[in-house]
Amino acid sequence: MEISIGNVKIKNPFFAAPLCAVSDLPYRLLVREHGCGLAWTEMTMARGLVEGNKKTVDYFRSCDADKPLVMQLGGGEPDIMGPAAEIAEQMGADFIDVNCGCPVPKMIKRDYGAGLLKNPPLIGQIVRDIRKRVRVPVMVKIRAGFTKTSANAAEVAKIAEDAGAHAITVHGRFRDEFFKGHSNWEIIGEVKKAVSIPVIGNGDIVSHEDAQRMMNETGCDAVMVGRGTFGRPWIFRDLVHQRHVPVTSQEWIDTVARHVSLMIDHYGERVAFLKLRSILCYYTKGLKNVREIRKKISKLESFEDYVPIRDELNELVSRCETVSV
Repeated sequence: MEISIGNVKIKNPFFAAPLCAVSDLPYRLLVREHGCGLAWTEMTMARGLVEGNKKTVDYFRSCDADKPLVMQLGGGEPDIMGPAAEIAEQMGADFIDVNCGCPVPKMIKRDYGAGLLKNPPLIGQIVRDIRKRVRVPVMVKIRAGFTKTSANAAEVAKIAEDAGAHAITVHGRFRDEFFKGHSNWEIIGEVKKAVSIPVIGNGDIVSHEDAQRMMNETGCDAVMVGRGTFGRPWIFRDLVHQRHVPVTSQEWIDTVARHVSLMIDHYGERVAFLKLRSILCYYTKGLKNVREIRKKISKLESFEDYVPIRDELNELVSRCETVSV
C-alpha cells in the first residue's frame, strides 16, 4: 500500500486533509495513531509566516511523531510564497502544499485559495518560485474550478505539474458550492488522465467503501479524508484494513481521553477546553440521549467542568458493546 510522492515514501494512501481549526498537532497525532499515512497542517498564511507572526508560526508546531508532515501555505504573491515555503522547510516540513481550494470570502477577496483558480499561470509561477527555494516535494490542492461554468481542474493540474509540482489534490466541488451538494469525482478522474504525477482525491469520503470506490472510479493514487474524520479518527483503521472495524465502548472512551490529554498538553487547560467544545460534540454524534450533555459541553471552560461530563458520557457509552459512528 506504500506510495511515494517526490522522494518521500508514505506507508499508505490514506491522508488527513488540512482543516481550519481542526488540523492541529493533537488531531494529527491522533489520526496517525489510527493509521493515517500522511497529515496536513491547517492552512497557514504565507505573509504571517514571513513576518514572524507568533500565531501563524504556531500553526506549524510539530514533533517527531508528527511525520511525514505537509505544511500548507495560503497566499497569492510568489515573492511571499517562496520565502514562506523556505521557512516551512526549515521548521521541518516534509512537503509544501499550495492552497488553491479554500472557498471562504476573505480568501477570495484577495484572490487567494480558490481565487487562484481564476489565474492558472500565477499558480504555475508560485510553484516554480517555491521549487527554486526548497528541496522537499511541492504539492498543490485545488477544486474542480471556480464556478461550474469554469471547470479547469485538469488545466490547472497540468500547469502545476509543468511548473514542478510533485502531486495534486483535487476536491471535486466548485468554489461556489463550498461544501454543499456532492463532490464530482469525474473531475478527479479527468485530472488523473491529464497528469503523470500522483493525484489525491478528496470529497465525500466517510467510509472505507467510499475510499475504494473513489480509487476505482477515478484512478487516483491516494484519498484525502476531511470532514469524515470529525469525531472519528478510527476511520483510518477502516481505510487501511479495507473493512469496517467496530469501535468498542472502551476504545471510544480511551480515544476521547487521549484527544483531551493531547489538547491540554498542546494548548494549556483554558484554551484546550474552549476548543474541545466542538470536538467533543463531534464524538457524541451517533450516540442517543446526549442533548443535555451537549449543552453542558458547549459551556466547558476547565478540566473541573469536564470531569462530570466525562463520567456521564463514559457511563452512557459503557452500556454499549460497540459504538455506532
